[in-house]
Amino acid sequence: MNSKTIIHADCRFFLGYIPCRFHKSEGAHCENCSHYDRIEEKILIIKLGAIGDVIRTTPLLEKLKVEHPKAAIWWLTLTPEILPPTVDRKLKFDLANTLYIENVDFDLLINLDKDPEA
Repeated sequence: MNSKTIIHADCRFFLGYIPCRFHKSEGAHCENCSHYDRIEEKILIIKLGAIGDVIRTTPLLEKLKVEHPKAAIWWLTLTPEILPPTVDRKLKFDLANTLYIENVDFDLLINLDKDPEA
């Protein structure tokens, strides 16, 4: 019998390089996973600045979640550890992550930083 593994790469919880948290905690598999949450858009927010600047810009997330409910929100910053859990992918601004996001197709890019490196 030829069985193929089904992978939902468009799921909010799909990481690509390791199994999702539900696979680890519950043994869930993509084919019949009750946690499958299809992503229809990808949004990247860039706000590198100081911690206070990043915190002051997080209210933007509420509006984005309302206007883009099926979007995955990615945030590139110098301080990803302070971002709220509503951010799907928290990325530290470094060479590896910069190269990584260059290969991702985003539907919306919001750059809140005026620094040239942003």
